[in-house]
Formats: sequence, C-alpha cells, structure tokens
Amino acid sequence: MGGESIDLYYENVGEDMLSSMLNLMSDHGKVIMCGATATYNNWGSKEGVRNFENIISKRLLLKGIIYFQENASDRVKAFMEMVSIEIEGNEI
Repeated sequence: MGGESIDLYYENVGEDMLSSMLNLMSDHGKVIMCGATATYNNWGSKEGVRNFENIISKRLLLKGIIYFQENASDRVKAFMEMVSIEIEGNEI
C-alpha cells in the first residue's frame, strides 16, 4: 500500500485484521462490518479491537450489516449505488 491510506474497507475477519486496517484508514473513512471470522471457532478468547481510539481520532464511520437479513439485498444494492457515486466523485 506504500504509505497510502484506505477510504473504504469491508471487514469480515475481526481481531488482528481489523486492528491493522484501523491503523491504515484515512480520516473520515468508512468501514462496512459483516463478520468476524477470526472468532467463529474460538469464542472463549476474543481479543477485540486494540486500537479503538483510531475510530474516534480518524472520525471513522462504521456500519454493521447482516448479509441474510430481511431486505438486506435492497440495502446492499442502495449502499453500493451510493458508494459508486462517491467513488466517481472522488469523495472516497
């Protein structure tokens, strides 16, 4: 990534991966959270996020989604349309 920051991140792992990505996020970045596969088979020893302060200091927007939720496909489609417009407009 060569010193570049990340504007949009789709999170599906959790723990170490999420902590690493929070370090790389740009100010006002967006994180879509859909899973935590790092903990699926290890419920007893969840570490959580070690650098939670990045969410605040970088003013990040985190949004949790449940893929199989009722009407989720409509919401995902609407979100993807919104993000596409922001990408085209160089907003993210």
